[in-house]
Amino acid sequence: MTPKAEPESAYPFPPSYVQRCRAARRELSAAWTPSVGDWVTQDDVPHLLDEDQAAHGKELVTDRTVCWVPRLDQLLALLNAVSPHTVLDCYQGDFACICFDEVSRRIADVVAETPELACLQAYLFIRAELAAQESQPE
Repeated sequence: MTPKAEPESAYPFPPSYVQRCRAARRELSAAWTPSVGDWVTQDDVPHLLDEDQAAHGKELVTDRTVCWVPRLDQLLALLNAVSPHTVLDCYQGDFACICFDEVSRRIADVVAETPELACLQAYLFIRAELAAQESQPE
């Protein structure tokens, strides 16, 4: 599979967000079903998946050189799966992602420089908390 490199200016995400996605590649891969139009990096080259690449979904998910870089709408869908209520707010120069459980208790509160990064960090925090709760003996 040869990636089709997009010009750097067409890449919609800042390097700090892409770097955080790479660090969380394993967690993101568990929630990812590749589809046409998904942003990925492969060997540090960003590109959009086309039909041929998306058809090799299982291979992409297990390929350690491929990292999914979710769009904001995809991140919000991931958050909806782990948080009944999510608020995305904009401050001057920062974005906040605040998540609540079903009884309106705050379960994540993250501020970051982009909305994607705030949502990703909130998602990873909630997933880590849920995993910790599951691993505790009763």
